Amino acid sequence: MRWVLGLLSLWMTIVVYGIASEYDLPGQFPIVYLIVLCLMFLSTFVHEAGHAFAARKLGYRIHRFAAMPFEYDLTKRRFGWARVPRKSDVAGYVIVSYPGKEPPQKKALLAFAGPAAEFILAGLIFGSLALAAIPSAEPAQEVPVVVVAGTPPREAAPAMLPQSFEDSADRFFREQRAERRAEIVTGLANMLAALALGGGLINLLPFGGSDGQAIFRSIRALIRNRPS
Repeated sequence: MRWVLGLLSLWMTIVVYGIASEYDLPGQFPIVYLIVLCLMFLSTFVHEAGHAFAARKLGYRIHRFAAMPFEYDLTKRRFGWARVPRKSDVAGYVIVSYPGKEPPQKKALLAFAGPAAEFILAGLIFGSLALAAIPSAEPAQEVPVVVVAGTPPREAAPAMLPQSFEDSADRFFREQRAERRAEIVTGLANMLAALALGGGLINLLPFGGSDGQAIFRSIRALIRNRPS
């Protein structure tokens, strides 16, 4: 199973750096690495928020909420540093308590809520970008016509013309900067969506401490306890 995890991690790395190159994001490795870390934190936060949301709906009490490297203790109402066991692949966690023995169905739902939140995030981003890429049909603008007695009609000059070369150049560079900002935002959004999608898939793998392992155990418990 570890080799599948390695392949998915390699795929995520290639996709994310490919997006950074396609949108001409800062090319220096430390800057791109810092951007990826920030986006991974956002993706992890959404993942753990999915667990917390499901825990609330199931009536569980949440004690701690963590997205590496930060943790919030809800019982003491204070922030701190997350504590993850050594040799663990966990990037965040939600510690909850529930009365008695919970059925496997609820445990599976709680575990699946994290990857589901990342899938929803990726879907919303990709859907928004797809809608934004659809060209909008602009209504045809009416051009005023000037009619002077004894002369044929002619099109009037546009009302808003640059008054000088400086005005034209300034407008051009403003448009260029706006397009560049939109390009950067689109690139970052694609990177976040790719990280969320890849993170959700990786967490569904049944390896140590993963949501997939919890789901696998819940399914196995359901099969074992099923009446024959």
